[in-house]
Amino acid sequence: MRLASSALLAAALLTPIVQTPTIDVHLIGDSTMADKPTPETNPERGWGQLLPRFFDEHVVVHNHAVNGRSTKSFIAEGKWSAVLSQLKRGDYVFIQFGHNDEKLEDSLRYAAPNTTYRHNLERFVGEARGKGAIPILFTPIVRRKFNDRGELEDTHGAYPGVVREVAKALSVPLIDLGLSTAELVRGAGVERSKTLYVWVAPGSSAMYPTGRQDDTHLSVAGATAVARLAANALRASGIALGKYVRDVPQSSSIPLWNGRAPGALGDSIIDRPSMARFPALPGRSNGTSVVIFPGGGYEHLALEKEGSDVARWLNGLGVSAFVVTYRLAPRYHDPVMLRDAQRAIRVVRANAAAWGLDANRIGAMGFSAGGHMASTAATHFDGGAATDTDRVERVSSRPDFLVLLYPVVTMAESSAHRGSRRNLLGDQPSLERVRAMSNETQVTAASPATFIVATTDDATVPVENSVMFYQALVAAKVPTELHIFETGRHGFGLAPGNPTLSAWLTICESWMRRHSFLG
Repeated sequence: MRLASSALLAAALLTPIVQTPTIDVHLIGDSTMADKPTPETNPERGWGQLLPRFFDEHVVVHNHAVNGRSTKSFIAEGKWSAVLSQLKRGDYVFIQFGHNDEKLEDSLRYAAPNTTYRHNLERFVGEARGKGAIPILFTPIVRRKFNDRGELEDTHGAYPGVVREVAKALSVPLIDLGLSTAELVRGAGVERSKTLYVWVAPGSSAMYPTGRQDDTHLSVAGATAVARLAANALRASGIALGKYVRDVPQSSSIPLWNGRAPGALGDSIIDRPSMARFPALPGRSNGTSVVIFPGGGYEHLALEKEGSDVARWLNGLGVSAFVVTYRLAPRYHDPVMLRDAQRAIRVVRANAAAWGLDANRIGAMGFSAGGHMASTAATHFDGGAATDTDRVERVSSRPDFLVLLYPVVTMAESSAHRGSRRNLLGDQPSLERVRAMSNETQVTAASPATFIVATTDDATVPVENSVMFYQALVAAKVPTELHIFETGRHGFGLAPGNPTLSAWLTICESWMRRHSFLG
């Protein structure tokens, strides 16, 4: 038996490992397609920035789109030649321009539709094909411009038609985003379509404290919707690349309260806490759900890296997820955040049967300050009020398990994250509230089983936060597991590209499975 095993091992070692080649997709275009920096605080996204999540692991997206560029300036600045030098046979090139080509007053960017613009598109196609790459043309997405009658108006003139003509003349695949985004925006209507673009209420964004009303550039929701349109069109087109498009569950927004939220200071979007629902794919759900609290120091929310990206990872485990947009400082302080956390868990539990979920397998998961939200929910819960007229308030706010990533836990000055403490409790909190919101002091035997991940060299939230919470759980004899990696910057989320740190995903999955939270 030992010899046979050795022979098999030797054979396995000699067998070459065959890796499936990746397919490179290069995007060229303008700000509506481009990657946007500082996603933690920036409400704007390009649809190309969200496109990678709609492909499986065989596709790598390289986004070369740049804010403010037209076909003319993209070529003149050497950006196209830089992309061209990278192309190889079998690569794809997605081409979407138009918004800046239209700027007649700007000689560096203006490209007349039927001459320069057409010739530049033809150049992109011809030179890409010369490298053996496969070009795909996209009509420019629409601007949100409604007239007084509530009708969506065209702002692109002849440009989309030229794209269609070039595609037909040169037998280039065409994705008509102009048409599909017009249907999307028109269907959303005058008011709801604002959520697809960067319409920011005053006080709701650290980047735009006085607000912003932008009908050209996309929000996270808008960029996700447009990326979905592009991916679905690719799959329906018969293009070979389409077989690598994957199904991504579409989230829906759920208000935490019917009507005005308790303690609301107004009735704008920043006064209405909500959560995005990411149901597990049909046939994959195991009934478990997780309520996710993204971090951001109680003043902004990392809704992608610590929200929707995490929700989609959980979906892959058959777990439904809910990403909470809770109320924030400087407009709100304690105890408003606790109310939002408790309410989010209650909403999921009260609707568990209707959503096909197990009311006894609802977890809370939090990152950084969102970890404080989640650990607060796990240490400040109640069983619900049986006589309450609001059916949601009749159920318990206790999560059945807890997952914390580099969490803020304590409000004690020696180890607290000062920004989170100030934003939650104000500049001069009472000793009573400091202790009450230092969750390591609130652990009891009734606290839920907990999984914690942190890094030793976290320069933002001291690792002592995780250690103190772990020690309190152990003392209370609550099942708990703590993993401290030696190094890793704060806010790593799923830690893409870091094989050491991203191991927490596999470890967490194993922990959830051992505790019967994955079926």
